[in-house]
Amino acid sequence: MVTPESTTHHADMSRLLIMVTLLVALPQTAGSRSAAAEQVVLSGPTMGTTYHVKFVPKQSREAYADLPERIHAVLEEINGQMSTYRTDSEVSRFNRAPADEWFSVSSATAMVAATALEISRQTDGALDVTVGPLVRLWHFGPPADELDETTRTQLKPPNDEALQAAIARVGYQKLAVRH
Repeated sequence: MVTPESTTHHADMSRLLIMVTLLVALPQTAGSRSAAAEQVVLSGPTMGTTYHVKFVPKQSREAYADLPERIHAVLEEINGQMSTYRTDSEVSRFNRAPADEWFSVSSATAMVAATALEISRQTDGALDVTVGPLVRLWHFGPPADELDETTRTQLKPPNDEALQAAIARVGYQKLAVRH
C-alpha cells in the first residue's frame, strides 16, 4: 500500500522534469547558425547508466551554467525515490515494509506506482509491477545481500520451494495506491 507524503515538492520537480524534457526536444539548429558550433552537450552517470542531453541554446551558454547541477539534482531525487539498487530509496524501503500497512512515499513515487498498477491491470498482469521477488530469485536486478561470493559465482535456477514462495509474494492485485 502506497500513499504520498506531500505534493508541494512534486510541482517543483515536475516543472524541472518538463524543462529538461523540453531542452532535449529543442531543434538541433537555430536559424542559420551552425548547430555543431552552438550545440550544448551534457552527460553524466545516473542509476547504473548514463544520461545525455543535447540542445542548441536560445540564450547565452552562461544562462544554462547551473543546468548540469539541476539535472543531477532531479535524477538524484528520482533515484532516491525509486531505485531498486539503493537500499535507502522509497521503493526499497516500501519493499521491506510490512505488506498489510500503508507506507508513505513522495507524490512522484505514488504517481509512478499508480501508473504501473494501472498498466498491470490493463495488461491483465502481463506487465506486473510486483514481479520483483521473481526477478531477484532468478538473479536479475540488484544483488541479494544475503548471497556470499561463492553463491554468486555458482548461481543456479531456484528450487520449487523458493519459486513458490516468490510467486506467493507477486501479484498486482495485492498492491493499492492512494493519492
